[in-house]
Amino acid sequence: MARPGFVALAGPTSFRINGDGLDMSTGNDGLYYVYQPWTGDGQMTLRLNTLQECWGNQAGIMIRESLDPKSRYVSLSGRPSEGVVAGADLRVKSIFGGLQKKVAAIDQPDQHTCDELADTYFRKPLQKRIDDFTSNTLAEQYNIYICGNQYREPPTLYLADPFASEGARAAAFLRERLAKARDDLTIRDIVIVFREMKRQHSYDVAGDEQLKQSRRESHRPVRKRIRLSVGSSAPSCVSSRPHGGDVPCTCAQAWVTTVR
Repeated sequence: MARPGFVALAGPTSFRINGDGLDMSTGNDGLYYVYQPWTGDGQMTLRLNTLQECWGNQAGIMIRESLDPKSRYVSLSGRPSEGVVAGADLRVKSIFGGLQKKVAAIDQPDQHTCDELADTYFRKPLQKRIDDFTSNTLAEQYNIYICGNQYREPPTLYLADPFASEGARAAAFLRERLAKARDDLTIRDIVIVFREMKRQHSYDVAGDEQLKQSRRESHRPVRKRIRLSVGSSAPSCVSSRPHGGDVPCTCAQAWVTTVR
């Protein structure tokens, strides 16, 4: 490792990790940890607040057999984008000294977009939101719908109704999004709109062969077994690593809050 790194308290229940490391894709790890021994069953709940954006940089929870660089492990690590967590990957290294494998992932809706909507669209009265929904472009409707369901409490599932009323036009757009979706929440939210289309008879969902193919491409069986969440309530943080690449940064930084 090029530098030892450090850990510093950032508050009563939070701390900052700054560390160098080696690529997780090799059989020998060279990661920077905040760790403690653990025997038996247990639960960790933490929040990854910020993550420095270096090429390939990640930070997250890792449970491993030992500190041996070849140790087997399971990890859940966040991926950064402009200082926020853009997604998370679940990885497993099942063979001592072997290569890790990504077994599941989740992608985060654009947080900047969702923050802007929270200050504009979602400040409107409920009926006004519903009435104005279809006056937006399909891309804007999609952002409103996804942000409303995955960032707000309670979720805005009521927007599936006006979205579904767009019929074939919205179906083609959502079919493309479904084919690219790689997380349970987004798949769930898109499928809810198609179910509403079927209920409204606004689109022939059952007769859409391309839609069936999109659902096969989204690999639903894997995501049924593994559910992850990222963002303001993201599990996170005990290891970090950077790549130098073309990005002028020398260390991974993560700001973490212990929730429980």
